[in-house]
Parts: sequence; C-alpha cells; structure tokens
Amino acid sequence: MRLTLTTLVLVVLTACAGAEGATGPAGPQGPQGQPGAAGPGTRVSFSVTIAANRTATATLPTAIGTDPLKPPVLACYTTQTPADGVWLAVNDGYSGTSPYCAAVLTGGVWTARLVQGTVGWTALFVVVY
Repeated sequence: MRLTLTTLVLVVLTACAGAEGATGPAGPQGPQGQPGAAGPGTRVSFSVTIAANRTATATLPTAIGTDPLKPPVLACYTTQTPADGVWLAVNDGYSGTSPYCAAVLTGGVWTARLVQGTVGWTALFVVVY
C-alpha cells in the first residue's frame, strides 16, 4: 500500500511540474467580451455671481429630464477670485447661517441654487447627469 501511495504522489508531482522547453506560439484571439458599464454621464459647469440677496441660480439642461426622483448629481463651490483657482466646497447641509446648495425642480425645469453665499463672490455648479 505504501509503495502504491508513493508511486501515485510521484506521478502527480511529475504531471504538475510543467512543460520543459520553449513556449509554443500564442493561440488565436478569443471572442470579444460584453461592453462595460456606461461612464458617469455628461458633466457641465455653470458659474454665477452671487447676487445682493445672497443667492445664485443656474438653469440646468433639459436633457436632465423632469423626474423628481432622479435629480442630477450636483457639487457646489464658491470663491472670491476665480482666477486664483481656490474654490471652497459648499458641503454643509441645510443651515440657517452658512451657504448650502440644492437641485430644485420647478415647472419641469431643474435649477441649481446656492443660498446664503457671500455677495459678489462666484458660485460654481458642477452637474453630472
């Protein structure tokens, strides 16, 4: 029995040792796979000067649609001097004192709004849909 087990182990190890010699040529290309998932969508940006009432509003493209359950992805930034390239992310939730942003559907049109901004600064809305 011991001899049979040893012989079996040697046969298996020899079979797993791999081929000796040069590798042969590559085989033919296999079939093309399924296409990947769609990318993140269309990205657009709007810059608006914050008005005397401390708000900035941009009308968004109609291609976003009118489904109130499918708002666009919205990011908001603000800056005193756009050319400096320093943008403050407006990421505070609804607040009575600090800036916040919202995507608003009114009359079948989406708008991006920044509320309680600094008058005269620039608001930047980045929208993906």
